Amino acid sequence: MTRIGPTGNMSKAAAMVARSISAFWCNAIKSRCSRICRNRIGDPGDVEEAAQESFVRAFLSLKKLRKPESFCFWLLGIAGRVASEQFRSAAQRARNRQAAEGMMAVAVEEDREEYPLEEVIAALPETYRRVILLRYYEGLSCQGVATRLDMPLSTITKTLSRAYALLRQELRARESSNGTFKPTEPYELR
Repeated sequence: MTRIGPTGNMSKAAAMVARSISAFWCNAIKSRCSRICRNRIGDPGDVEEAAQESFVRAFLSLKKLRKPESFCFWLLGIAGRVASEQFRSAAQRARNRQAAEGMMAVAVEEDREEYPLEEVIAALPETYRRVILLRYYEGLSCQGVATRLDMPLSTITKTLSRAYALLRQELRARESSNGTFKPTEPYELR
């Protein structure tokens, strides 16, 4: 801080002038710093973040500044590096996002291919699907399925036989068409 006068006290007018000059230089430096970031980044939200990051890094590194008279250029150099880092990280995030979306699309497609039986069971008519689900997914015996559905045991076993035939037919059709499954509506035993 510049000392004015023989006693070293700064007058009020001189203090106001010093504050005005400081505010002017701060705004000018901030404007130039933002312009450098905007030229390298483009996105307004990221530009403001990069400018703030530049000032924070400069503040934390003030001890490393060898020539105080070069502060403005030093700060602009920091701003350029911060903007470049943020641009590279945004590009990397975009590449990662694209890769993740591609992997998700492949995973969804693989899931469809991994579980053809579940897909075929889901496409069965209600009577066949219900018996298969009770028998194999709930673990009931044929007698247990008959009791639960209040049907004769012979009807349950016959329904299971027909459901097996439909499942075999559709899985073979799927296998022969190289993994593309197109269920025939409605299911019929042929």
